[in-house]
Amino acid sequence: MDYNRLYENIIKSSLLKNRKKGEDYYENHHIIPKCIGGSDEKQNLVLLTAKEHFVCHLLLCEIYPESSSLKFALWSMCNQLKGDVKREYKISSSTYDRVKRDFSKQNSLLHKGKKMSESSKSKISDFMRSDKNPMKGRTGERNPLYKKERPSEVVKKISETKLKNPEKNAIFKGTYVTPMGNFLTSREAGICNNLDKITVAKRCKSDNFKVITKKSVMVSKDLKEEFIGKTFNDLGWGFISQPRK
Repeated sequence: MDYNRLYENIIKSSLLKNRKKGEDYYENHHIIPKCIGGSDEKQNLVLLTAKEHFVCHLLLCEIYPESSSLKFALWSMCNQLKGDVKREYKISSSTYDRVKRDFSKQNSLLHKGKKMSESSKSKISDFMRSDKNPMKGRTGERNPLYKKERPSEVVKKISETKLKNPEKNAIFKGTYVTPMGNFLTSREAGICNNLDKITVAKRCKSDNFKVITKKSVMVSKDLKEEFIGKTFNDLGWGFISQPRK
C-alpha cells in the first residue's frame, strides 16, 4: 500500500477546502512532523478534522516506522480527552492493540537500563494530583457512571467472582515473602525492605526464579556481587496466594 500517496491526498484535499478555525471543529497538524524536522511555520500547518488527523498519524507511523515520537503521539491520540470535545472517530480493538504494542516496545527501548530519578518521580506524582492530569476529567460528575448504582446482577457476579478467585481480588493479592519478613501488601514489603512496591512484586512473583546477573547487581541498590548466579527465591523472596481472613 502506498502510504505516502494516501497521506498526501488527505493533506491536499484539506488545503483545497481552505478551512478556517471556528467554522467547524478542526485540529492543527504539522504536514512534516516536528520530530523529523518540520517547523511551526504556516506553510507546514494544515487544519484537519479529528478523524483525518488520527488517520494521518496512523499513516505517518507506517511511513516512518522507526520514529518513536510518532508512535507516542499516536498512542496519546488513542487515549486523548480534549476538554468537552467528543471526537467523531472510533478506534477498533485491533488498531488499539497494535498501537499499544508499538508504543510499549518503543517505550521499553527508550527506558531500557535507565533508573528514574527522585526528581522525576516527584514531578510525575505532582502531575497526577494536578488539574493538568487529563484522567482527573474522568472522575466525579464527568464519569458516565457517577452516582449510578450497579445492577443487582452485576454486583452479585462481582461478589461471586471475588469469592471464587480471592487471588484476583484487587484489594488482597496474598502474602509477600521477603528477607525482612512476610507482608500483606507490596507497599508494606517495600517500606521494610527499602524498595519500591513494583520491584517487590517482581521479585516475589514474575522474577522469583530469575537468575541474578552482574547487570542486576549494577542497577539494584541492595544486591551484592555474591548474589550473582542465585535466584531471588534463593534469597528469600516469594509469594503465597491466599484469602485474607
